[in-house]
Amino acid sequence: MDLFSGGVAGYYIGFALMESIGIKIVEFYNAQEVWARVVATYRGEAAMWFLGGAAFTPIPYKIATIAAGATQMPSVPFIIISSLGKASRFFLVGGLIYFFGPKVKLYIDKYFDKLSIAFLTLLIGGFILIKYLLR
Repeated sequence: MDLFSGGVAGYYIGFALMESIGIKIVEFYNAQEVWARVVATYRGEAAMWFLGGAAFTPIPYKIATIAAGATQMPSVPFIIISSLGKASRFFLVGGLIYFFGPKVKLYIDKYFDKLSIAFLTLLIGGFILIKYLLR
C-alpha cells in the first residue's frame, strides 16, 4: 500500500493544497525551474507518458505526482498509470534477481538509474519508430 499511498498523497497535495503545502515542497527541493517545466508537460499531450516515466525512472516522482494534482489530471488515469509504472519497476528488479540471482542486486543498485533511463529511452524510441517510420 505504500507504493500507492505516496502517489495519492502527492496528487492530493497538488490538487487541494498547492498554495499552502505544495509550493513549499517545490521550494524545499529548490525545484522551481523543474516545476515550471513539469507543469508545462502536464498541460501538453505527453502528460500521461511523463507520469509513467516518472513512476518507473529516477525522475522525481513526488514532484510529478504533485504536478498531476495541481494541473487537475483526472484521478483514475493518474492511479492506473502510477500503479503500472511503479509496479513495472519493482517487477523488473524482482524478475532480474529471480533469474540472475542475488549478485545482480549489486549491479542493479549501482546502475539502476542509468539502466531505467536507457530502458525508457529505448521504449519511447520504439514508439516513435513505429509511429513515424513504419507506417
